[in-house]
Amino acid sequence: MYKRRAKEVPKDIKATFEELKKKLQRHLSLVEIKGKYYVNETATQFSEKKGGKVTVSRYLGKIEPDGSFTEAMHRKKETKVKNIREFIIAKKSESEGDDLLYPDDIDLKLLEMLSANGRSSVMVLSKALGFSQAACKYRIQRLERRYGIKYTVEVGPRPFNFFRYVALVRFGRNKPDMAALRKVIAREPLVQLALSLKGRHDLFLYMLAENTQLLEDAIYRMRSDPAISRYKAYWNVTYVSRAYGYLPLRQEFIETLSEKVWRRSKEHPRKIPGQLLEREYLVLNELNKDGRASFADLDKKLNLNPGASDYTYNRLIEKGMIERITINIEKPQMKYPSLFVVKQPDINTFNVHRNEFMAKLISLPRTPANTICLEGDIGVPYGLVYIMPIYTTTESAIKAISDMSKQSTKDIKDYIITDTIIGSLGFRRSPPEITNQYKYLMKSQQSKEIDKS
Repeated sequence: MYKRRAKEVPKDIKATFEELKKKLQRHLSLVEIKGKYYVNETATQFSEKKGGKVTVSRYLGKIEPDGSFTEAMHRKKETKVKNIREFIIAKKSESEGDDLLYPDDIDLKLLEMLSANGRSSVMVLSKALGFSQAACKYRIQRLERRYGIKYTVEVGPRPFNFFRYVALVRFGRNKPDMAALRKVIAREPLVQLALSLKGRHDLFLYMLAENTQLLEDAIYRMRSDPAISRYKAYWNVTYVSRAYGYLPLRQEFIETLSEKVWRRSKEHPRKIPGQLLEREYLVLNELNKDGRASFADLDKKLNLNPGASDYTYNRLIEKGMIERITINIEKPQMKYPSLFVVKQPDINTFNVHRNEFMAKLISLPRTPANTICLEGDIGVPYGLVYIMPIYTTTESAIKAISDMSKQSTKDIKDYIITDTIIGSLGFRRSPPEITNQYKYLMKSQQSKEIDKS
């Protein structure tokens, strides 16, 4: 294939081009640009973006005026590519890698909408995006595969009247076996997340408890277990408040809520605050497993009247027992997750910039997941705790946290999360407007406008 008519191609160049075609047995094209002749290998492939076939070309080299052929010097990644088909595959793989880390605007918006309401129908989503339902469904399924998306329940700041606590544990010279440690922690349903750390501490626990006595009982059981008690360990336990983000609840914890189910009796003729109706517990239990489960299917499975599951779900939200159905990105395409503990020796400086801090906290990046997975105020040491995905380096994350919190980098301890022992990290792309921080900033702005008037 010539870009100029054959009679206009110099004899020596045409002869070399024909020899290349016979030798390579591929579809080649000869392109003339400002009197110089370049050889490309071409092929067609289907493009999702274009919605049809497109021509893909790979530069092979240049034919000199004397008929000699100068082979192209490809990039290092392409040196092992033997033909155009391998080139297409390599390019596709490279493109998919970029798309995974930096999705297009439509995928980013879809992730936000699913994070805000994981039960949104394809019809609602497609209408908001201006897409056909078929195209929207295809994109959702692709996102689910790419990022390992699961749908689950998000609870409020005081889930079922439980308080939140975290523990940092440092073992001595010897450490427990990981498998044995996992078994011990798994037996405690109050533990929602357990992380193995690389840093000054070895273990991080995120727990829910109705009071400090129940918390201490759970910690005592873990510390007293032979798998842990034989090793010297230092436990630092503190509360968490003002949290941003969420962590999925373990199914084992949800099952313990059966103890909060109210059953009418002479001793308990009325339901008291904090108790659940049986159908509320049953629906909650199923939605924590699969947040997009069909309500019609749940009605049948739980032997409820038609429409009861849908009604119960909305009542759980109205009562504030749950916030919404959201997503959990189990494959966020990061280098590694990290945990940071920030001391606040200068609380006044932080308070001056608190609104600025909140605005940065809820801002959306170009990556699939929020910049921060979980953030909260802690009491010991007084300061902040962060869990966040690392896409570049820990050093750049520390600088970002220092700029955000207005604290010195010397007061920031960083840990690489080497393993998720129990539970799951709550990666998602939460839109700012559904966060408590956003609501606080809006109220603060309204207060300032009232003061001015």
